[in-house]
Amino acid sequence: MNNYLVLFSLCLFTVCQSTILNNPIKSGNYEASVLKVGNIYYMLTNNISAHSRVPIYKSTDLQNWELQTYVFNSENYPTWARNSSDGHDAIYHPKMYFINGSYVVYFSAFNSVSTVAVGVAKAGSPTGPFTDLGKPLLAEEGKKMDLPSFAQDGK
Repeated sequence: MNNYLVLFSLCLFTVCQSTILNNPIKSGNYEASVLKVGNIYYMLTNNISAHSRVPIYKSTDLQNWELQTYVFNSENYPTWARNSSDGHDAIYHPKMYFINGSYVVYFSAFNSVSTVAVGVAKAGSPTGPFTDLGKPLLAEEGKKMDLPSFAQDGK
């Protein structure tokens, strides 16, 4: 019995050792969320150097990621959201879903020093261009709003 256990452990170790992957999240990116579209994965992250633009990365293997674009730029940045000219993120926790034929990004954003809001931006493609709803979906004074969420079959 012990010989089988040792043999099983060696086989398991060999299989696991050959499938260990490095962390694909690039330095400076955090709070990642991933959406699979066909055989392609799209990852949105907060990014220290992106100043709230929300980078969108693309991968076919979940290991190698290429920057595609940003959800926001100077033309489509939400007018109600505080700009992060001080270098601190004003938009964070981005999550993208495919809902009713549109790619929808939900995000948290400061709209004043002490008010955090939930925003929504939509596009016809996972790489945009995205259009902000124009106002917060929800805002509360003094509250932090992380976006725990779950979607299945576009619902």
